[in-house]
Amino acid sequence: MGSFDIFIIIVYFGLLIIIGSIVSKQVHTNKDALAGGEGFGIFTAAVGRTANMAGGPATVGNTTYGYQSGLGGSWFAISNIIGMWVAAPFAPRMYRAMKRKDSITIGGYIGNRFGKFPKIFAGITNFLAYTGFVASNLLATGTVLRLILGWDFKTSMIITAVIVTIYTLSGGLKSVFQINIIQVAIMILGFAGILMPLSIKAVGGWSVLMSSIPDAFRDFGVMGWGTIIGTIIIPTALTGFTTQAGFIGIASSKNLDVTWKSTLLGGVFYIFIAIPVIFVGMSAFLLFPEANAQQILAISIVKILPTGLIGVLVASVISATMSTAASCALNAVTCFSKDVLEPLRGKKLDDKSGLRLTRILIVIISLIATLFAVLLPDVIELLLIGYSLAAGGLLVPVFATMFWKRATNSGIIAAMLGGGISYLILESVIKVSWPPLFLSIPLSLALVIIVSLMTEPQELEKYAPYFEDSWAKYTSATEK
Repeated sequence: MGSFDIFIIIVYFGLLIIIGSIVSKQVHTNKDALAGGEGFGIFTAAVGRTANMAGGPATVGNTTYGYQSGLGGSWFAISNIIGMWVAAPFAPRMYRAMKRKDSITIGGYIGNRFGKFPKIFAGITNFLAYTGFVASNLLATGTVLRLILGWDFKTSMIITAVIVTIYTLSGGLKSVFQINIIQVAIMILGFAGILMPLSIKAVGGWSVLMSSIPDAFRDFGVMGWGTIIGTIIIPTALTGFTTQAGFIGIASSKNLDVTWKSTLLGGVFYIFIAIPVIFVGMSAFLLFPEANAQQILAISIVKILPTGLIGVLVASVISATMSTAASCALNAVTCFSKDVLEPLRGKKLDDKSGLRLTRILIVIISLIATLFAVLLPDVIELLLIGYSLAAGGLLVPVFATMFWKRATNSGIIAAMLGGGISYLILESVIKVSWPPLFLSIPLSLALVIIVSLMTEPQELEKYAPYFEDSWAKYTSATEK
C-alpha cells in the first residue's frame, strides 16, 4: 500500500472531524442532538437508515458469506432489505403516535401506553445491544486497518473510536446523518463502482465467474430453506420493530411522507453496498481459494486494486463500520437517557441539562465500548444478550401497542419477560438448533392475550394516541 493511499485515509479522517465541528454549531437543544431537531428530509433520512445497517456485517460479513456460500450467502443482505421495506407501511402509524406523545424511542413508544417497566425493559435491552454493536464495529475497523495498512490492531480501534466520538459528540444525530451522506456515497463508489467490477474482471469477466464457481454457489437455497427462513430472514427482517434504529428513523423524519419513503429508499441504497460484496467474495473464491474467509475483503482490496484505489476502498470499509458505530452509540445514549434514567428519575431534564447529559453519555458509552473492544472482546457477547432479549421480548409488545386496544400493562410485561427470557435460554443456555423465535413469539403472543384478558382494560386516554378512531373520539371529548 502506497503513501498516497495513506494520505487519502488521513484526509478522510480529518474531513469527518471538520464536518462534525461545522454541524455542531447547529445543535442548540437536546432534541437537536438526539432526533435531529425538526427532522430530516427523504434523502438524508434514507441515508441515515442505510448507514445504520451498513456496518461490519454488511461489508466484511457479506464478503465472507459470498466467499463461503456464493449466491446463497446473499440472504443476510436480502433480509435487511426486506426488513426496511416491510417496516415502511407501518411507519406513518408509528410516527403519529410518537408525535402525539412526544416520543423518540422504542421504549417511549411502548411505555407511554403501558408504563414504566416496559419502557425501562426496552431501554436496557437496546442500550446493551447497541453498546455491543459499537464495540463489534470497532473490532471490524481494527481488523481491516491492521490487515491493509499494517497498523497496530488496538491503536487502530482507539483512533477510530476517538474520531467517531468527536463527531458524534459535537453534532449528535445531525452530524452523524450529515457525515453519513459522505460515507454512504463512498461506500457505494468503493464497493459497487470499483471493487466489484475489478474483482469480476480479475477472474476473466462475468461469464467466467458464473461458469467457474461450484454449482452450490449458484443455488440460493444451498443453506436449506428452513435455515434461511427461520434463522436468517425472519429474525433479521423483524429487527426494525425491536430495535431503536427503526424508531429514531421515524422520530427524526420531517413529516409523515418522509417516514415511509425514506425507509424504502434506504433499502435501495443498501442494495448497492451489501450485494456487490457478495460478488467480490465469489470472485475471491476463485482467485484466493486458500485464503482466510474472515479476512477475504481485506485480502481482495490489497491483492486486486492498484495504489490509490486501495485508499478509496479502505475509506469505504471504515465508512461502513464508523457510520454504524456512530449511529449505534447515539442509539445507546438515547435509550439509556430517555428510557432508563428519565423514568427512574421521575421527570424530564430541562433542555440544557439534557444536552449536557447526552454529551457525557456519548463519551462514557464510547469509552466503555472501546475498552471492551480493546481489552475484553469476549464481554461483547454478554452485551449482545440485550439483542436476544429484545428480539424475543419486544416484537409482540410493539405490535400489541400498535394494533390491540385491549392489551394491558400486565399483559405487555408478561409478554416481554416470557418472550425475552425464553429466547435467551433457548439461544444461549440450551442452544437449540432451531430458531428460538419459533417458541418465543408464540409464547409472548399467548401471554399478552391471556394476561390482558384476565386484567382490567385500559382507559381511552392511554390507547387513543395509537388509533385514529380513538384519537378522534378522545380529542372530541376533551374539547367539550
